[in-house]
Amino acid sequence: MTYLHGIRVIDFTQLLPGPFCTMLLSDLGADVIKVEPPGSGDAARTLLPGVFWAANRGKRSISINLKTRQGKEIGRRLLREADVLVEGFRPGVMERLGLDYDTVKQLNPRIVYCSISGFGQSGPNRDRPGHDLNYLAVSGALDIPGDMDYPPVRPGLPVGDLTASMFAALTIVAALHRSRAEGKGDYLDVSIADCLLSWVSTRIGNHLKANLQQDIPFEHLSPTNKPFETKDGQWITVGIVEEKFWVTFCNVVGRTSWLNDARFGTPEMRRKHGAELNALLKSLFKQKELAEWEELFRNTDIPYAKVNRVTDLGSDSQIVERGLVVNVDGQGSQVRYPVLVASRSVRSPGLPPVLGEHTDAVLSEIGYTRDQISHFRKEDIIF
Repeated sequence: MTYLHGIRVIDFTQLLPGPFCTMLLSDLGADVIKVEPPGSGDAARTLLPGVFWAANRGKRSISINLKTRQGKEIGRRLLREADVLVEGFRPGVMERLGLDYDTVKQLNPRIVYCSISGFGQSGPNRDRPGHDLNYLAVSGALDIPGDMDYPPVRPGLPVGDLTASMFAALTIVAALHRSRAEGKGDYLDVSIADCLLSWVSTRIGNHLKANLQQDIPFEHLSPTNKPFETKDGQWITVGIVEEKFWVTFCNVVGRTSWLNDARFGTPEMRRKHGAELNALLKSLFKQKELAEWEELFRNTDIPYAKVNRVTDLGSDSQIVERGLVVNVDGQGSQVRYPVLVASRSVRSPGLPPVLGEHTDAVLSEIGYTRDQISHFRKEDIIF
C-alpha cells in the first residue's frame, strides 16, 4: 500500500509550482484530481507541453467551468470529502470563486488548504504578477555568484518554482498528520519568494550573523570546485574541497609541485590566490579529452563527474542502474519519484491525463447521476 493511500487531493493549479507539488503527492499514493478550466485546460498543455508531461503524471483530470453557479457547486461537493486542496491563483481569486479557505473549512473542517503564490497572501507585493526569475531576484538568490569567473547568472532550472513545490508538499504531509490525528485542518500560505529565501539562507550565514547590516563580500567558490572545459570541448566537474582530495588530485594529475606552493597550501590560500590557480587548472584540463580525464580519475578518490547532456541521461550507467528513467506504456519516459523506498510504497510513473478524461467518473463518485452529468455537459458546465 502506498504512503498516501486514501488521501484525496483537489488540485486547482497550473504551470509548474502547484502541479509539481501535487505530482509528488500522487507519486506517494494520493488520488489527485486536477480541476481544469474549459478550452485548453492547464495553460502548460499548450504553452509548455514538456512541463505538463513531466509534472502531471498519475493524476485524474476533470474540466469544470467554475464561473457558473452549478460549476461552483460541483467544486464545493468535491471538497466536502477531500483531504487536501492546492491552489495557485493570485490572492483573492479563490474568494471570488466562492472556494476560499473560510468557506471551504465550513464544508470540511479537516481539510488541508494550501495556497501557492509568488509573494504570499500578505505584504505589499502580494498582488504583483511574477515568474521564477522575479522571485530569484527579490529573494537575493541572483546576488550570490555561482562561479569565480562570472557575475550572478540565472540558473537553467526554475529553482523558485521547484523550491516552493517541495516546501508545499512537505508541509501538506505534516498537516495531514495532524488532520488525521485531531480532525483539524489548516491553511498553508506558500510564497515562492519566501521559500527561495530559506534556501538562500544557507549561503548568507555571515550576513545573518551580522543581522544583515554589513555588506560582506561573498567569497568565490573554490577554484577547485567547479566545471572545466576539456580538450575536445566537453566539460568535467571536480569537487575538491577537503584537503585529502587536493593531495590526491595533485598526485594523480602530476602536479605535486602545487602541494609545496605556498599560494595553494590551504583551502583559504587557494581561495585567496584563486585567479592564479584557476588559470592553471583551466590550462591543465585543456590538455586531455573528457574520456581521458574520466579514465585517469575512475579508480581514484577524487570527486568528479562529466557534465551530462540531456541526451546522455538515458545511457548514464548510474541512472540506468538506479532505474530513474522509466518508459511508460511505450509512449515516452518519466523520471520516477527519486527516493527508493524498501517497501515500494510509492507509485510507478504513469501518463499525464487527457483534458477532462475523468470528469464523468469523478462526478459519479461524488454522487451525481448519469442524467445530471449529461445535463451539465449540455449546459457547458463540464467538458
